[in-house]
Amino acid sequence: MLVHLIRTKGVSDELYFGCYEFLNQFVGPYSFELSDKPREITIKDEIKIVEPGDPRYDIKEVISYSRPIHLPKQSTQERKSWRDLFRINNKYRKSKDIIETNESVSEDSMINDAPPLSYEPPIFSETPYVEELTNYYFSENTESYIVILLTEHANHENWFVGYDPNLKGNYFIHVDGWDHFTSGDPRYPICYHIASTLLKHAMFDNPTEMGNYMHYESKGCIMDFCQNKSEVMLKLRTADVCPDCQKIIRDKHIPHMQLRYTFEMMEDIRRQLLFKERYDLLRQPTPLMVKGRSQKIVLPEMGMLQIGLSPTERAVYLLFLNHPEGIRLAEMGDYKAELRGILNQVSPSDSREMIEGQLEKLCEYNSNSLSEKMSRIKRKFDEKLGAAMSEHYYIKGPNGGLKKIHLDRAFLSQEAN
Repeated sequence: MLVHLIRTKGVSDELYFGCYEFLNQFVGPYSFELSDKPREITIKDEIKIVEPGDPRYDIKEVISYSRPIHLPKQSTQERKSWRDLFRINNKYRKSKDIIETNESVSEDSMINDAPPLSYEPPIFSETPYVEELTNYYFSENTESYIVILLTEHANHENWFVGYDPNLKGNYFIHVDGWDHFTSGDPRYPICYHIASTLLKHAMFDNPTEMGNYMHYESKGCIMDFCQNKSEVMLKLRTADVCPDCQKIIRDKHIPHMQLRYTFEMMEDIRRQLLFKERYDLLRQPTPLMVKGRSQKIVLPEMGMLQIGLSPTERAVYLLFLNHPEGIRLAEMGDYKAELRGILNQVSPSDSREMIEGQLEKLCEYNSNSLSEKMSRIKRKFDEKLGAAMSEHYYIKGPNGGLKKIHLDRAFLSQEAN
């Protein structure tokens, strides 16, 4: 089945493409397709704007169900309705001919011809923020496509995952706030929700049926509702399905390939989370891989986690990987030819003049450019792995002395493709 992953503008390239790469590690029945560009949200609902200073301002937190965590607050206008979020999915569907506009009939006839709504979404407030798709009719193969919107926008219902009540196969996932609950890579909870959403898509015909089987008391099952975001971590750590939900899966005759895909991914996420939590006891690094012609820096046992180094930062890092004995910065000129070769490999589209200019800056005595690149490399490892674990990987050493990467080269591998 084809799954379109789309995003709003606040979802970074690193997160968006990182989720795509993680999902594609596992063999399953899904083919994922990325959008060519971030999608803009067009607000059509009448949302009351409350200005700072008004006593009603900041009534709700970004994640109001995470009471133990102090988070920044948003004004009412920054919360998007389900109507506006699913409008993005439907505009994308229209652009891909998944939903086709009927221009030969009037709007009234479109309303009459539209498929009737056979169910309503689970309602947790008096106002369901959903869109009636009166401007579209559906081609016969519409439901064979799934469109999942990744968005940084909080929504009026404060849900992590939204299910379109008008069209099975439309979903949104809220991607912000996970850094308050996981120590590192936000791809894990996001990809967990993508995988569990795809399984629920196969298990249930509509959101109402799904709502009837939700667990409102968390037990570490994919069907836990998790009103408090911190409760989601129980699901991620257990990667489990309770006996009652296992019976639903058997009764629905969910294909084995789909189950294997979902459970292999959830198990991998669980393992990664526990690995990071137990690092303080193990104090052992995870392997590092230099991957492909562009020499990307990847941690394969952490879900092919990529450290997003720029080409110049990557060239510096690869130079130090090549020299476990270390390099004195004052002697960088001795490594100029080697660094030139690495720069040519990782930056094939750059002109010779540009590469030579970068090379001169990196190799000049007491180069600020080199120190800046090393500092950025350290920061990027810290952001991905946390300060304690990242110390195995970044370049460090005393002032005026040998700078080196202390990773045991037994943990280093190279993959050509």
